[in-house]
Amino acid sequence: MPQKYRRALIIFIIFLLYISFNFAQNYVQYLDLQADLEKLEQKAEQLQEEHLEYKDKLEFAESLEFVEKVAREQLGLVKEGETLLFVIEE
Repeated sequence: MPQKYRRALIIFIIFLLYISFNFAQNYVQYLDLQADLEKLEQKAEQLQEEHLEYKDKLEFAESLEFVEKVAREQLGLVKEGETLLFVIEE
């Protein structure tokens, strides 16, 4: 094999190694980014569920049903016509 072709072959092989290395490096980075994306999507789903729970709690806290519950349980209030009973334990 002439020297000219041997030199071209060596340059071509070095070029292929360089391209292969860059491809492998980019592929590993791609896999890392995919894993990060999956984690972020799971976190977003979890936060969405928490948001809905807090939204439901807020709606209940703003309802008359909640106000009545607090008035009865914490303040001892009763509706008109009701009688409040206290249980005394010995």
